[in-house]
Amino acid sequence: MYEQAEPVRSPVSGPGSGRTTGPPPQSPTVHLSASRGRARYGKGATDKQEEDQETSDTYEEAEAVKRHATYTSADHIHKGAARSYLCSFIRSHRICLAAVTLVTLVAMVLFILFFINNKEISKLTVAVNDLKHDLENMSQSDVNNEQNKTTATESILGMSKMPASLSPQSVLEQLQADMQQMQAELRAKEAEIKKLLAKDQEMEAEMQQLENEMTAKDQMRKTDIQQLQAKMVAKDQRIQDLEQRDYIARCESGVLKTPQNVFTSESRDRHLDLTATFSRDFRTTPVVTVGFSLLDSLPDRNLRVNANVKSVYATHMIVQIGTWSDSKIYSVMVHWMACA
Repeated sequence: MYEQAEPVRSPVSGPGSGRTTGPPPQSPTVHLSASRGRARYGKGATDKQEEDQETSDTYEEAEAVKRHATYTSADHIHKGAARSYLCSFIRSHRICLAAVTLVTLVAMVLFILFFINNKEISKLTVAVNDLKHDLENMSQSDVNNEQNKTTATESILGMSKMPASLSPQSVLEQLQADMQQMQAELRAKEAEIKKLLAKDQEMEAEMQQLENEMTAKDQMRKTDIQQLQAKMVAKDQRIQDLEQRDYIARCESGVLKTPQNVFTSESRDRHLDLTATFSRDFRTTPVVTVGFSLLDSLPDRNLRVNANVKSVYATHMIVQIGTWSDSKIYSVMVHWMACA
C-alpha cells in the first residue's frame, strides 16, 4: 500500500520575500514507501490511481513555480547591479564633470568678452585716428593763420622794403599818404560810376521814348489798316450791289468780215457762219445788234444779202450771212454790238 505524499512548495524569492541574493532553496525529497501485499481492485484501486495522478500534477506545478522564481530573481539582480554601477560611476567622476562644465562656461564668457573688447578697441582706434587728424588740421590752421598775420603786418608796415633808418613817424606819414591816395582813387571811381549811372538813365529814357514812338506808330498802322479794310469792305459791297442791278453794266462791239470771193459761185443757196468772241465774259446773256457796214458786189446784178444772229452766249455769238445765186458778192462786213 502506497503512502500519500505531501506537496512541498519552495518559498519564492523576491522583493517581498525578504531574500534578495543567494541560491534557491532545495526542495525536500519525497520518499514513497510501499508495503508488500496484494493489489486492491475495485473501488479502492480507482481511488488510489486518482490520488497518484493528483500527486504528479502537484510536483509539476512546484517545478514551474521554482523556475519562474529563479528567473525573476536573476532579472532583478542584473537590473539592480547596472543601476548601482551607473550611480557609483557618477559619484566617482562628479568632480571631473563639474570641472569640465566650469571650464566650458569660463571659455564661453572669455570668448564673449574678447569679441566685445575687439569691437570697443576698433571704435577707440577710429576715435583716436579722428582726434589725431583734427589735431593735425588745427596745427596746420594755426601755422597758416600765423603766416597770414605776419604777411599782413609786413605788407602794412612795409618792413620788407623800408630801410632800417626810417622812423615810425615816417612810416605813419607814408601810410597816411597811401590812404589819401586810395581815397582819391576811390572818389574818382565813384565819379566814374555816377557818370555811368547817368548814361544808363539817359539810355533808359531814350529807350522809353523809342518804345513810346513805336507804340504810337503801331497804333497808327493799325488804324490805317482798319480804315483800308473798311474801304475794301465798302468796295466789295458796292460791286455786289452793281452786279445785282438790272440795267446794262457794259457793252462791247466789233466787226465780222467774210473771206474774199466767198459768194461768187453760181450755187442756188449760199450761207456762211461767222463767230465773234467777247473780250471778257458777260454776267448774263447779252443782247446783240448787227448791221452791214460793207457790201462789195458785181454791178448789174441783184443785190440780195441777209445777216442773222444765229446764237448768243455769255462768251461768244454766231452770226449767219446768206445770199442768193443771182447775186454775185465779193465780200461782206457786218458790225455788231452786245450789251448786258
